[in-house]
Order: sequence, then structure tokens, then C-alpha cells
Amino acid sequence: MGITKFALENTRVTIIMLLVILIMGITSYGNLSRESMPPFTIRICTVVTQFPGASPERVEQLITKKIEEVAQELPELDDVNSESRTGLSIVTVILKPDIAEGELQAVWDRLRRKVEGIQKELPDGSKPPKINDEGFGTVYGVMLGLTGDGFSNAELKDQAKLIRDDIVKMGDASEVELKGILEEQIYVEFDNARLAEIGLSSGMLQNFIATTNIVFSGGKIGFGDELISLEPSGNFESIDDLKKTILTLPNRSKLELGSIANISRTYKSPPEKLVRINGQEGIAIAVALKKGANIIRLGQLLDEKVIQYNRAIPIGMTISRMAAQDLYVDEKVSSFLSMYINLWV
Repeated sequence: MGITKFALENTRVTIIMLLVILIMGITSYGNLSRESMPPFTIRICTVVTQFPGASPERVEQLITKKIEEVAQELPELDDVNSESRTGLSIVTVILKPDIAEGELQAVWDRLRRKVEGIQKELPDGSKPPKINDEGFGTVYGVMLGLTGDGFSNAELKDQAKLIRDDIVKMGDASEVELKGILEEQIYVEFDNARLAEIGLSSGMLQNFIATTNIVFSGGKIGFGDELISLEPSGNFESIDDLKKTILTLPNRSKLELGSIANISRTYKSPPEKLVRINGQEGIAIAVALKKGANIIRLGQLLDEKVIQYNRAIPIGMTISRMAAQDLYVDEKVSSFLSMYINLWV
């Protein structure tokens, strides 16, 4: 009764307080974070190890079980399960649900050290285990697609990287990933009969290339208080460098690699990942929303960026929207507001 009596006896004060609360509510609503799928903590990590050519049974005995054993030493562990395939071991580590988000990185670092400690026990021929503790909870709210008729994937990649570097500076963007980039490889094709004729084998040819392409440090030289780093020359900078590699034949004569082999640079076949935008091959630019940010505002800013990019990128390239979570969220918010207003009108 006291509050009601005060409100009736002091109508001006009551009206002013209601107006202040209304203005604060409207202001706060405009600054609220909006997202279709809010971030959540993922307490899962995978340890992937390749063992080419090994059967599932050998993978399980020689790799999977050893990784499971060190994972079970974690006091925060809730469950561990594994899958052993031909040439591949996948161990999934799941932590207890009460582990705080701020403690996760320390736990994963301990797991990394434990796995690194058993690498010497893993069989020869197996590759170092890869620990993935990221990417499970990442939701890309907006995706852009870059295409270009007559442009190679490498040319699109160079342009997409420039766009990515610009978008990642935006305040509402937390992560920007490029999808659809094709891996390039250099192929050295030769005729075994021709090699046998000049006294070479494929193994000898491989050794010539490996010993010529120097990629290690040359050490340092000290001059008083100064240290000068030595960088050996001889590494291949282009296809032409590889073609001009001098081979020493068993009869002591010399010839260039390009004269007995066809050397080309092309994409890995078959490609592992392909992105098509309206039926045309291209590169996707996926943008994740920063925690607590507004997906609608991010979408509006990216729409402005798309207009700018289309004016700046080479003629023939086009960048456009592929996925638009912000439009979905905006539609749902507008529908809720309309329903709420109709209830009071």
C-alpha cells in the first residue's frame, strides 16, 4: 500500500521514474547481443594419429591404447573413446561438465605434454599425433563467397586472404576462416626407360632433388659482440630453378633435370575440399561472431564491406553472400516485437 499511496500522491515523480525506466529499457535493448546459436563451452578434444598402411588391429595395439592410457591419467577426465581405422587412430577425450571454461586450456596443455612424452614409444612410420581442442563450438554466422570466371584457385586465394585480413579487424568478428582452398603440388614425371638408358633410377633422382633443395640453417658466425646468421642458398624458388637442377650421371657427364623429366605445378588430385557458389567453383569466407556481439549489426557491416570489395577486387571476381544467419535472427526479433505490440494494442 505504501508504494501505491506514494505513486498516487506524487504523480509527477512517478511519471518521471517510468519514463527513465522506459528510456533505459529501450537503450539496453538496442545494445543487447543477438545470435541464433549463442556460444557454449565444449569440453571435448580429439587426438588423431596417422599410421599409413597399418591394419585397424595394429593401429589399436600400437597407438590407440597408448594414447588412451595417458588420457586416463587426467583427473578431469569424464570419458574417453576411440576409433581405430586402417592407417588412422582417433581418440576422443571428454572432460567432466563441471570443469570451468578458464581451466580448459591448462588441461589440454597437460594432455599435449603427456602425448608428446609417448611419441618415442609409437611405431616407426607413424606420424606425430595431432591434438585438436578447437573448432567444435565455432558457429559461422555469415559466409561470403568469392568467385572469378577465368581466375585460378590460387589467384582467388590471394584475394580472399586480403579480404580475411580486413574482416578480422572488425569489432564484432572473432574468427574468419577460408574454405575451398586447393592444395598445390609439384609433379616430376619421367620415363623409367629413359632413366635406365642414362644410368639413373627414380631413387637417385629423388636424392638429387632432396640434396639440392637446401632448407636448413647454416648456423651463425660471431664477430665480437655481433652474431651473423648464415642462410645457405640453393633452395628452389620456382619451377625453372627445379628444371635447371644439374644431375651428375654415373659416367661423370652432367645434364639438367628438365631435359629428362616433365615438371609441372598443379593442384592436388583428387581435391580434398571443393566449394561451389551458384554452381561455380570459388572460396568461402566464413565469419564467426564475437561473444556478446550483435549478429544483425555484423551482417549490416559486412553488407557495406561487400559493396566496397566488389569495387576494389579485380574485374571478373565477385563476392556475395552465401549464408545469412543475421537475416534469420532479425526476422525472428521483428516477429516477436510485432506479436508483443499486438498484445498491448
